[in-house]
Amino acid sequence: MIEVAKQLTDYLDQEIKINEECCKRWSAEMKAARDLALLYDRLTVLARLNDPLTLTLGDLFLIAQSQLFGAISLLLRRRRSDAELLTRRAIEAAAMTNRLFRHPELLEIFACAHDGIQSRKDPAHWQPSGKFKSSFSTRLLFSEPEEFWKTLRIDYDMMSVMAAHAGLGATATVVTVEDRRVLAFFETNDKDLDRAWYHQLAIYWALLRVFFASLKGTGDANMADVLSADIRKWRDAANLLLQRRVPWMAERSQGNTQPGPVDILVVPF
Repeated sequence: MIEVAKQLTDYLDQEIKINEECCKRWSAEMKAARDLALLYDRLTVLARLNDPLTLTLGDLFLIAQSQLFGAISLLLRRRRSDAELLTRRAIEAAAMTNRLFRHPELLEIFACAHDGIQSRKDPAHWQPSGKFKSSFSTRLLFSEPEEFWKTLRIDYDMMSVMAAHAGLGATATVVTVEDRRVLAFFETNDKDLDRAWYHQLAIYWALLRVFFASLKGTGDANMADVLSADIRKWRDAANLLLQRRVPWMAERSQGNTQPGPVDILVVPF
């Protein structure tokens, strides 16, 4: 027997209540998220998009900025898996940006990924070209030598399994209650949500660094220097917040030599 936990109207009423409770429970993390979002906004002011390459990089940045807002909104509704789904796209946008920035000769392949199809009714219209698939493969998107790309690849793969695809990861939270199969719409474990908040903040800070590196050269150098310093200050403040609010996460991260979700905040790059 399959049980639907709530009717839609009941769900929406409960979501409003949950949002209010979460805004209080994670108010400090919300402030950190707002401060990070302001840094994203300052990059939109800094960047000057005046050619096809920078326009494309700017478009990809806006995707990540939008996903940041959506992911935080979902965390405030205890929709952890859905937040991860949005963040997977943001990671991909940053990886695409980095690849185009380092290899601008690939811009035409990126822009023409779906060209050559005569009709949108043709199912092949939605299949990218062979050149695009070979030039922007997952392996190449995360092949840069910097250590944090290994961490982002782990996050990307985890979110693909647990949030983006309807496989075993997506069904992992379905449980049997007596003779019924039940899926909780909302994350009920506060410790898991604590982890999710800092995981998301860490990722979006790392992504901001990627976009900043790709776009800072288009704007005023002095403004870029100030923004760079403030990005580092945000990380330092986030580390202090992590140690104060969830010391068990800080201790776990400091004793871990393998890439992990919190290491981006703890280890500078």
